[in-house]
Amino acid sequence: MMKKLFLVALTLVLLAGLTACNPSGSSTSEKTYKIGFASVTSMSASDAVGGEEAKDGQLQQNVTYALIVLDGDTIVYLGFDTAQNSAKFDATGTITSDTPKVTKKELKEGYGMAAVTGGLEWYEQIAALEEFAVGKTLAEFLAEPTEIGEEGHPVFTGDIASSVSISVDAFLEAAEKAGAAAVEVKGISSAGFASITSISASSATTGDEGTAGSVTFNTSMAALAFDKDGKIVWASFDVAQTSRNTITAEGVATANTDLRTKMEKQGDYGMAAASPIGKEWYEQGEALNAYAVGKTLDEFLASPTEIGEEGSPVFTGDIASSVSISVGDLLEAAAKIKSFTVEIK
Repeated sequence: MMKKLFLVALTLVLLAGLTACNPSGSSTSEKTYKIGFASVTSMSASDAVGGEEAKDGQLQQNVTYALIVLDGDTIVYLGFDTAQNSAKFDATGTITSDTPKVTKKELKEGYGMAAVTGGLEWYEQIAALEEFAVGKTLAEFLAEPTEIGEEGHPVFTGDIASSVSISVDAFLEAAEKAGAAAVEVKGISSAGFASITSISASSATTGDEGTAGSVTFNTSMAALAFDKDGKIVWASFDVAQTSRNTITAEGVATANTDLRTKMEKQGDYGMAAASPIGKEWYEQGEALNAYAVGKTLDEFLASPTEIGEEGSPVFTGDIASSVSISVGDLLEAAAKIKSFTVEIK
Protein backbone atom coordinates (compact mmCIF):
# COMPACT_ATOMS: atom_id res chain seq x y z
CA MET A 1 0.00 0.00 0.00
CA MET A 2 2.80 2.40 0.93
CA LYS A 3 4.59 1.54 -2.32
CA LYS A 4 1.46 2.36 -4.35
CA LEU A 5 1.05 5.71 -2.56
CA PHE A 6 4.69 6.53 -3.21
CA LEU A 7 4.27 5.86 -6.96
CA VAL A 8 1.16 8.06 -7.11
CA ALA A 9 2.98 10.86 -5.30
CA LEU A 10 5.99 10.53 -7.62
CA THR A 11 3.73 10.72 -10.66
CA LEU A 12 2.08 13.89 -9.34
CA VAL A 13 5.49 15.47 -8.71
CA LEU A 14 6.62 14.67 -12.27
CA LEU A 15 3.42 16.10 -13.74
CA ALA A 16 3.81 19.23 -11.65
CA GLY A 17 7.36 19.60 -12.92
CA LEU A 18 6.24 19.32 -16.53
CA THR A 19 3.52 21.90 -15.94
CA ALA A 20 6.03 24.24 -14.32
CA CYS A 21 8.24 23.98 -17.41
CA ASN A 22 5.26 24.58 -19.66
CA PRO A 23 2.60 26.42 -17.63
CA SER A 24 0.01 26.38 -20.39
CA GLY A 25 0.29 22.63 -20.69
CA SER A 26 0.62 23.08 -24.47
CA SER A 27 3.18 21.46 -26.73
CA THR A 28 5.77 23.46 -28.66
CA SER A 29 3.65 22.97 -31.79
CA GLU A 30 1.01 25.18 -30.17
CA LYS A 31 3.35 28.15 -29.93
CA THR A 32 1.95 31.46 -31.12
CA TYR A 33 3.67 33.18 -34.03
CA LYS A 34 2.80 36.24 -36.07
CA ILE A 35 2.32 35.58 -39.77
CA GLY A 36 1.63 37.90 -42.69
CA PHE A 37 1.56 37.89 -46.49
CA ALA A 38 1.73 40.81 -48.92
CA SER A 39 2.72 41.75 -52.45
CA VAL A 40 4.04 44.67 -54.48
CA THR A 41 3.19 45.12 -58.17
CA SER A 42 5.00 47.15 -60.80
CA MET A 43 4.20 47.70 -64.49
CA SER A 44 6.42 48.75 -67.38
CA ALA A 45 5.62 49.58 -70.99
CA SER A 46 7.73 49.95 -74.13
CA ASP A 47 6.47 50.89 -77.59
CA ALA A 48 6.90 48.78 -80.71
CA VAL A 49 9.14 49.92 -83.58
CA GLY A 50 8.28 49.37 -87.25
CA GLY A 51 10.29 49.46 -90.45
CA GLU A 52 13.74 48.00 -91.06
CA GLU A 53 14.57 48.09 -87.35
CA ALA A 54 11.30 46.46 -86.32
CA LYS A 55 11.09 45.56 -82.66
CA ASP A 56 8.18 44.34 -80.59
CA GLY A 57 6.82 46.49 -77.81
CA GLN A 58 6.04 45.04 -74.40
CA LEU A 59 3.77 45.41 -71.40
CA GLN A 60 5.26 43.71 -68.33
CA GLN A 61 3.90 43.01 -64.86
CA ASN A 62 6.11 42.15 -61.88
CA VAL A 63 4.41 40.88 -58.73
CA THR A 64 6.82 40.40 -55.83
CA TYR A 65 5.35 38.79 -52.74
CA ALA A 66 6.54 37.90 -49.26
CA LEU A 67 5.46 35.56 -46.48
CA ILE A 68 6.80 36.41 -43.03
CA VAL A 69 6.66 34.46 -39.77
CA LEU A 70 7.74 36.25 -36.60
CA ASP A 71 8.50 35.01 -33.10
CA GLY A 72 7.81 38.23 -31.26
CA ASP A 73 9.82 40.72 -33.32
CA THR A 74 12.31 38.15 -34.64
CA ILE A 75 12.06 36.69 -38.13
CA VAL A 76 11.91 32.88 -38.10
CA TYR A 77 10.98 32.70 -41.79
CA LEU A 78 10.82 35.21 -44.62
CA GLY A 79 10.10 33.88 -48.10
CA PHE A 80 10.04 35.75 -51.40
CA ASP A 81 9.11 35.14 -55.02
CA THR A 82 8.35 37.19 -58.13
CA ALA A 83 5.85 36.46 -60.89
CA GLN A 84 7.18 38.28 -63.95
CA ASN A 85 4.97 38.15 -67.03
CA SER A 86 4.69 40.10 -70.27
CA ALA A 87 2.69 40.50 -73.45
CA LYS A 88 4.45 41.58 -76.65
CA PHE A 89 3.03 43.31 -79.72
CA ASP A 90 4.22 44.69 -83.05
CA ALA A 91 4.03 48.16 -84.58
CA THR A 92 0.43 47.56 -85.70
CA GLY A 93 -0.72 46.78 -82.17
CA THR A 94 -1.04 43.07 -82.93
CA ILE A 95 -0.30 40.74 -80.02
CA THR A 96 2.68 38.51 -80.83
CA SER A 97 3.20 36.81 -77.45
CA ASP A 98 1.05 36.51 -74.31
CA THR A 99 1.95 33.17 -72.70
CA PRO A 100 2.24 33.35 -68.89
CA LYS A 101 5.25 31.89 -67.10
CA VAL A 102 5.90 30.31 -63.74
CA THR A 103 7.63 32.43 -61.10
CA LYS A 104 11.32 33.29 -61.05
CA LYS A 105 11.85 30.87 -58.19
CA GLU A 106 10.15 28.07 -60.13
CA LEU A 107 12.13 28.83 -63.30
CA LYS A 108 15.40 28.13 -61.48
CA GLU A 109 18.20 28.05 -64.12
CA GLY A 110 15.56 28.71 -66.76
CA TYR A 111 15.47 32.34 -65.66
CA GLY A 112 18.94 32.74 -67.13
CA MET A 113 20.48 35.30 -64.79
CA ALA A 114 23.69 33.41 -64.11
CA ALA A 115 24.52 33.17 -67.81
CA VAL A 116 24.33 36.97 -68.11
CA THR A 117 25.97 38.04 -64.84
CA GLY A 118 28.34 35.14 -64.29
CA GLY A 119 27.13 34.99 -60.70
CA LEU A 120 24.39 33.21 -58.81
CA GLU A 121 20.99 32.46 -60.34
CA TRP A 122 17.97 34.43 -59.17
CA TYR A 123 16.56 31.60 -57.05
CA GLU A 124 19.97 31.07 -55.43
CA GLN A 125 20.18 34.74 -54.50
CA ILE A 126 16.67 34.61 -53.04
CA ALA A 127 17.60 31.55 -50.96
CA ALA A 128 20.57 33.53 -49.61
CA LEU A 129 18.32 36.52 -48.87
CA GLU A 130 15.77 34.36 -47.06
CA GLU A 131 18.52 32.77 -44.94
CA PHE A 132 20.05 36.19 -44.23
CA ALA A 133 16.75 37.47 -42.80
CA VAL A 134 16.34 34.72 -40.19
CA GLY A 135 17.23 35.79 -36.67
CA LYS A 136 16.92 39.50 -37.38
CA THR A 137 14.06 41.72 -36.38
CA LEU A 138 12.06 43.05 -39.30
CA ALA A 139 13.36 46.53 -38.51
CA GLU A 140 16.95 45.29 -38.69
CA PHE A 141 16.30 43.54 -41.99
CA LEU A 142 14.69 46.63 -43.52
CA ALA A 143 17.58 48.80 -42.28
CA GLU A 144 20.21 46.76 -44.13
CA PRO A 145 22.34 49.32 -46.02
CA THR A 146 21.75 49.78 -49.75
CA GLU A 147 22.92 51.97 -52.59
CA ILE A 148 21.47 52.73 -56.01
CA GLY A 149 22.70 50.15 -58.51
CA GLU A 150 23.31 50.33 -62.25
CA GLU A 151 19.63 49.76 -63.05
CA GLY A 152 18.55 52.66 -60.85
CA HIS A 153 17.19 50.52 -58.01
CA PRO A 154 18.56 49.83 -54.50
CA VAL A 155 21.03 46.96 -54.10
CA PHE A 156 22.57 45.71 -50.88
CA THR A 157 26.03 46.74 -49.76
CA GLY A 158 28.10 45.00 -47.12
CA ASP A 159 28.60 41.26 -46.66
CA ILE A 160 25.23 40.19 -48.10
CA ALA A 161 26.10 41.87 -51.42
CA SER A 162 28.39 38.95 -52.30
CA SER A 163 25.34 36.64 -52.35
CA VAL A 164 22.53 39.03 -53.30
CA SER A 165 23.28 41.45 -56.13
CA ILE A 166 19.73 41.84 -57.49
CA SER A 167 17.58 44.93 -56.96
CA VAL A 168 15.89 44.66 -53.57
CA ASP A 169 13.43 47.55 -53.34
CA ALA A 170 10.38 45.40 -54.11
CA PHE A 171 11.49 42.73 -51.62
CA LEU A 172 11.97 45.26 -48.84
CA GLU A 173 8.58 46.83 -49.55
CA ALA A 174 6.82 43.45 -49.68
CA ALA A 175 8.49 42.35 -46.43
CA GLU A 176 7.45 45.59 -44.71
CA LYS A 177 3.85 45.18 -45.89
CA ALA A 178 3.79 41.52 -44.81
CA GLY A 179 5.05 42.51 -41.36
CA ALA A 180 2.38 45.19 -41.07
CA ALA A 181 -0.30 42.64 -42.02
CA ALA A 182 0.97 39.96 -39.62
CA VAL A 183 -1.49 38.51 -37.10
CA GLU A 184 -1.01 36.14 -34.19
CA VAL A 185 -1.74 32.50 -34.98
CA LYS A 186 -1.37 29.57 -32.59
CA GLY A 187 -0.04 26.17 -33.59
CA ILE A 188 1.89 26.92 -36.80
CA SER A 189 4.10 24.00 -37.75
CA SER A 190 4.69 24.74 -41.45
CA ALA A 191 3.77 27.34 -44.05
CA GLY A 192 3.98 27.98 -47.77
CA PHE A 193 2.93 30.25 -50.60
CA ALA A 194 2.57 30.13 -54.39
CA SER A 195 0.95 31.87 -57.35
CA ILE A 196 -0.49 31.27 -60.81
CA THR A 197 -0.70 33.93 -63.54
CA SER A 198 -3.09 34.26 -66.47
CA ILE A 199 -2.98 36.86 -69.25
CA SER A 200 -5.89 38.13 -71.32
CA ALA A 201 -4.81 40.11 -74.40
CA SER A 202 -6.45 41.52 -77.52
CA SER A 203 -4.87 43.22 -80.53
CA ALA A 204 -5.68 46.74 -81.66
CA THR A 205 -7.92 47.13 -84.69
CA THR A 206 -8.15 49.84 -87.36
CA GLY A 207 -10.92 51.28 -89.50
CA ASP A 208 -14.00 53.31 -88.68
CA GLU A 209 -14.69 51.21 -85.60
CA GLY A 210 -11.08 50.67 -84.63
CA THR A 211 -10.33 49.85 -81.01
CA ALA A 212 -7.25 49.89 -78.84
CA GLY A 213 -5.72 46.59 -77.86
CA SER A 214 -5.69 45.66 -74.20
CA VAL A 215 -3.80 43.41 -71.81
CA THR A 216 -4.92 42.20 -68.37
CA PHE A 217 -2.61 40.33 -66.02
CA ASN A 218 -4.04 38.25 -63.16
CA THR A 219 -1.60 36.82 -60.63
CA SER A 220 -3.57 34.75 -58.11
CA MET A 221 -1.69 34.22 -54.84
CA ALA A 222 -2.21 31.82 -51.96
CA ALA A 223 -0.42 31.58 -48.62
CA LEU A 224 -1.25 28.96 -46.00
CA ALA A 225 -0.02 27.92 -42.55
CA PHE A 226 -0.54 24.40 -41.15
CA ASP A 227 -0.49 22.79 -37.72
CA LYS A 228 1.35 19.57 -36.89
CA ASP A 229 -1.59 17.52 -38.18
CA GLY A 230 -1.67 19.28 -41.54
CA LYS A 231 -4.75 21.36 -40.77
CA ILE A 232 -4.82 24.91 -42.12
CA VAL A 233 -4.62 27.41 -39.25
CA TRP A 234 -4.26 30.57 -41.35
CA ALA A 235 -4.92 31.47 -44.98
CA SER A 236 -4.42 34.47 -47.22
CA PHE A 237 -5.68 34.71 -50.80
CA ASP A 238 -5.34 37.68 -53.13
CA VAL A 239 -5.10 38.61 -56.81
CA ALA A 240 -2.77 41.18 -58.33
CA GLN A 241 -4.89 42.19 -61.30
CA THR A 242 -3.48 44.84 -63.62
CA SER A 243 -6.10 45.70 -66.21
CA ARG A 244 -6.71 48.58 -68.64
CA ASN A 245 -3.20 48.33 -70.10
CA THR A 246 -3.69 49.57 -73.67
CA ILE A 247 -2.01 49.31 -77.07
CA THR A 248 -2.74 51.55 -80.05
CA ALA A 249 -2.80 50.46 -83.70
CA GLU A 250 0.56 52.25 -84.00
CA GLY A 251 2.13 50.03 -81.32
CA VAL A 252 2.13 52.60 -78.51
CA ALA A 253 1.58 51.09 -75.06
CA THR A 254 0.19 52.64 -71.89
CA ALA A 255 0.36 50.82 -68.56
CA ASN A 256 -2.27 51.22 -65.86
CA THR A 257 -1.00 52.98 -62.74
CA ASP A 258 -3.48 51.49 -60.23
CA LEU A 259 -1.38 48.63 -58.91
CA ARG A 260 -3.39 47.70 -55.82
CA THR A 261 -4.44 44.07 -55.40
CA LYS A 262 -8.11 43.11 -55.29
CA MET A 263 -7.96 42.88 -51.49
CA GLU A 264 -6.25 46.27 -51.27
CA LYS A 265 -8.85 47.95 -53.49
CA GLN A 266 -11.59 47.08 -50.99
CA GLY A 267 -14.79 48.80 -52.16
CA ASP A 268 -13.00 50.49 -55.08
CA TYR A 269 -12.94 47.18 -56.94
CA GLY A 270 -16.67 47.62 -57.53
CA MET A 271 -17.86 44.01 -57.47
CA ALA A 272 -20.72 44.34 -54.96
CA ALA A 273 -23.19 45.87 -57.40
CA ALA A 274 -22.70 43.07 -59.94
CA SER A 275 -22.21 40.20 -57.47
CA PRO A 276 -25.03 37.65 -57.17
CA ILE A 277 -24.47 37.67 -53.41
CA GLY A 278 -23.96 41.44 -53.14
CA LYS A 279 -20.46 41.19 -51.65
CA GLU A 280 -17.24 42.94 -52.64
CA TRP A 281 -14.21 40.90 -53.71
CA TYR A 282 -12.31 41.61 -50.49
CA GLU A 283 -15.31 40.46 -48.41
CA GLN A 284 -15.44 37.23 -50.38
CA GLY A 285 -11.66 36.91 -50.03
CA GLU A 286 -11.94 37.21 -46.25
CA ALA A 287 -14.70 34.57 -46.25
CA LEU A 288 -12.49 32.28 -48.34
CA ASN A 289 -9.60 32.73 -45.87
CA ALA A 290 -11.89 31.78 -42.98
CA TYR A 291 -13.39 28.83 -44.88
CA ALA A 292 -9.96 27.26 -45.46
CA VAL A 293 -9.08 27.21 -41.74
CA GLY A 294 -9.60 23.84 -40.04
CA LYS A 295 -9.28 21.81 -43.25
CA THR A 296 -6.31 19.93 -44.62
CA LEU A 297 -5.08 21.20 -47.96
CA ASP A 298 -6.56 18.16 -49.70
CA GLU A 299 -9.92 18.74 -48.03
CA PHE A 300 -9.87 22.38 -49.07
CA LEU A 301 -8.94 21.53 -52.66
CA ALA A 302 -11.75 18.95 -52.76
CA SER A 303 -14.40 21.59 -52.03
CA PRO A 304 -17.23 21.04 -54.55
CA THR A 305 -17.28 23.37 -57.56
CA GLU A 306 -19.06 23.80 -60.85
CA ILE A 307 -18.33 25.84 -63.96
CA GLY A 308 -19.80 29.32 -63.53
CA GLU A 309 -21.13 31.80 -66.05
CA GLU A 310 -17.63 33.10 -66.82
CA GLY A 311 -16.41 29.59 -67.67
CA SER A 312 -14.34 29.15 -64.51
CA PRO A 313 -14.94 27.04 -61.37
CA VAL A 314 -17.11 28.52 -58.62
CA PHE A 315 -17.96 26.97 -55.27
CA THR A 316 -21.21 25.12 -54.68
CA GLY A 317 -22.72 24.23 -51.30
CA ASP A 318 -22.83 26.40 -48.18
CA ILE A 319 -19.68 28.41 -48.99
CA ALA A 320 -21.30 29.66 -52.22
CA SER A 321 -23.44 32.08 -50.19
CA SER A 322 -20.23 33.85 -49.08
CA VAL A 323 -17.86 33.19 -52.02
CA SER A 324 -19.26 33.46 -55.53
CA ILE A 325 -16.05 34.57 -57.30
CA SER A 326 -14.20 32.31 -59.73
CA VAL A 327 -11.80 30.18 -57.69
CA GLY A 328 -10.00 28.08 -60.31
CA ASP A 329 -6.69 29.99 -60.22
CA LEU A 330 -6.86 30.45 -56.43
CA LEU A 331 -7.27 26.69 -55.94
CA GLU A 332 -4.46 26.01 -58.41
CA ALA A 333 -2.17 28.39 -56.52
CA ALA A 334 -3.10 26.67 -53.24
CA ALA A 335 -2.36 23.24 -54.75
CA LYS A 336 1.15 24.38 -55.69
CA ILE A 337 1.89 25.09 -52.03
CA LYS A 338 2.43 21.34 -51.54
CA SER A 339 5.78 21.81 -53.29
CA PHE A 340 6.68 25.02 -51.44
CA THR A 341 5.99 24.29 -47.77
CA VAL A 342 8.67 24.93 -45.16
CA GLU A 343 8.85 23.84 -41.54
CA ILE A 344 8.55 26.63 -38.99
CA LYS A 345 10.90 26.20 -36.06
